[in-house]
Amino acid sequence: MSRRSWMNACVLVAAVLVASGCGSVSREAGNLGSRVCVKNESPALIVVGFTKKDTATGEGQVTPGAQACGEGTFFIGDDVKGTIQLPRPSLDKTFSASNLWIGSPEATLYERAFTCLTLKDVEGTSKTFDDGVLQYRLERLADDQWKEFVITISRSENPTDPDATRKCEGGVHGGGQ
Repeated sequence: MSRRSWMNACVLVAAVLVASGCGSVSREAGNLGSRVCVKNESPALIVVGFTKKDTATGEGQVTPGAQACGEGTFFIGDDVKGTIQLPRPSLDKTFSASNLWIGSPEATLYERAFTCLTLKDVEGTSKTFDDGVLQYRLERLADDQWKEFVITISRSENPTDPDATRKCEGGVHGGGQ
C-alpha cells in the first residue's frame, strides 16, 4: 500500500469513528475524581476543612443547615481529604475519598486512629454511626462529574450521657491525616 493510500485509509477510519461517536471523548471515558460534601443537619456549629482537594466551597464554619464540599482528582492516593471539628463531647473526625483506576470508589470517616465508616458500595447505599450525641451518615450518591459522597451530621437518634459518648470501634487506620 502506498503512503498516499495509507493516509487516505487513516482519514476514512477517523471519519467513521467520529461519525459513529466512538471517536468522541467524554468525561466518563477517563477516571472520575471524587467529591465529598459535609452537611450539617445538627443544631451545633461545626468546622470543616479540606486538607487535599482541587477545589472546595463552604470551608470553615458550617452552620446548621449548611454544607461544605470539596472535589479532587489525583492519580495516586486519595482524591479528597478533610477534617471535621465538632463540639465536645463528640470527638473530631477526618475523612477521605478516592476513585482508584482499579476497584470501587471508596469513602471513609475516621475518629483518631479508628475507622468509623467505610463505604465501597454502589450508588444509593449508606452507612451510619451514632456516638450518642451526633449521628454520622456516609452515603454514595449517583455519579455526576465525580464519584459523589455525602457525610450528613445530625442529632443522635440514640442519645447517651454526654460524658459517655460511643467511640468508633472499627479497624485501626494507618494512613494518618
